[in-house]
Amino acid sequence: MAGPAPQRSANLLLLALVLLVTAARLWVAASAGLGDAEAYYWTWSRHLALSYYDHGPVVALLIRLGTALLGQSPLGVRLCFVLISGLQLWLVAVAARRLPGAPPAAAFWAMGGLLAIPAFQVAGAAANPDVPFMALVSGFIVVGLGPATPRRVVAAGLLAGLAVSTKLTGLALLLPLVALIRLEERRVAASLAGVGAMLLGALPVIVWNLRHAGAALAYHLVHRHSQPAGPSLLNLAKLIGGQLAYISPLVLVGLAAAAVVVVRRRNEPPFSVLLWSAVALLGSGYLLILVVPGAEPHWPAAGYLALLPVLAVELPAWIQRRWIRALTLVAAGFSALVGLALHLHVLTDLGVRLMPASYEPRYDLSNELRGWDRVAAAVARQIARSDARTLAAGCHYTSCAQLAFAARGRFPVRCPSPRLDQHDFFPGGDGSRLRRVDLIYVKDPRFPFGAAELYRCASVQRLSAVVIHRAGRMVRRFELERCRGFAGLASDRWPPR
Repeated sequence: MAGPAPQRSANLLLLALVLLVTAARLWVAASAGLGDAEAYYWTWSRHLALSYYDHGPVVALLIRLGTALLGQSPLGVRLCFVLISGLQLWLVAVAARRLPGAPPAAAFWAMGGLLAIPAFQVAGAAANPDVPFMALVSGFIVVGLGPATPRRVVAAGLLAGLAVSTKLTGLALLLPLVALIRLEERRVAASLAGVGAMLLGALPVIVWNLRHAGAALAYHLVHRHSQPAGPSLLNLAKLIGGQLAYISPLVLVGLAAAAVVVVRRRNEPPFSVLLWSAVALLGSGYLLILVVPGAEPHWPAAGYLALLPVLAVELPAWIQRRWIRALTLVAAGFSALVGLALHLHVLTDLGVRLMPASYEPRYDLSNELRGWDRVAAAVARQIARSDARTLAAGCHYTSCAQLAFAARGRFPVRCPSPRLDQHDFFPGGDGSRLRRVDLIYVKDPRFPFGAAELYRCASVQRLSAVVIHRAGRMVRRFELERCRGFAGLASDRWPPR
């Protein structure tokens, strides 16, 4: 075991790495406009509630805190998430150190492994529920790797409940919580304490769903799926391709090797918690992607956190073999290149400049980050010329959220749409019940529905277009229309055609 001085030096180096990565992320967070989902979560933070239609309250609370400190800016929205990503790095290092036989370098390998995962590289500077969710899962693992005492069981239960208040997939942590409880001698008392703490952490989500007839559960189980559930080759391709892209191929190989170690040592107390954490989070994520058409490939990502500390502990011995050392260098280089390319593409127009003639801008998510300030300025000019009560509107929750953020309070934004989303739960609803007002409707190129298709209007007037270019290429074209005498929705289905 390392002495106090070497341990202190190692901690300082780890802290320096965390601070360096966090500083870089703060710069990125301040330099890029908001993504669609980030803007949507920002609207939640303007209306704090026990929970929300899509997720629990944690994401909204963090955004509210960040904007209270730094104002309504991209950095304000992302501040808490960047700091939590730094904490996430530290937690994986702590988890690696707590494993039996961990060498001094394990903490560095754990941090490096996490930084080598593309999903963590990109999402770590963004405002999204996965950032606090991953940190809570890591905290749960760190607690679970210690001796099974009543306090640790309560702490693990509370972290699991808070994970549910971040994403409903936190329910999977009940399985490793039971594994931890089984290690405690007083199992009945530990069960009551652990499950009670989990219910306490999840209480906001439970109460909100009871008050709204289980709306969030209905959304995740029914409403978000436009196609029947069931296994398909497309879902299988999404599962495999998503893991290769989000985690990277060689990192997946290392994590698979770590999974073998966990299975072999499953009867040892720390490894039983890791095993059930991986089984619960990875298993539920894989299953959902296989059977649910609307599932997203990053859903299993938190499960890899249970394998990463084991990989970090075993790698210093494995790497003595030349071919494993070569693969490790290739994995590190590949992840560094992917991270550099992604950040250059998001922050500059270089990637668009190099795209072939077949480039389709609507499939490039980096285009979400651009153009909304110009759209809001054009809407503000139209509202200033209006002689009637006039509001801005969009038909999709992401368009409305981006427009509201870019408006900076200059004009009100509503989101009348037949699609049920969080706007319907805000005070006053989504605006569908408004009457005797005019709307400046923003037609987003991804949702090509005109005002006449969506709304009952006395008349519809085409106003102007806002065209967004990158590297000389048109990547987005927004069209503004005036709906005079708005009288409600013209369609009760989404999409309207």
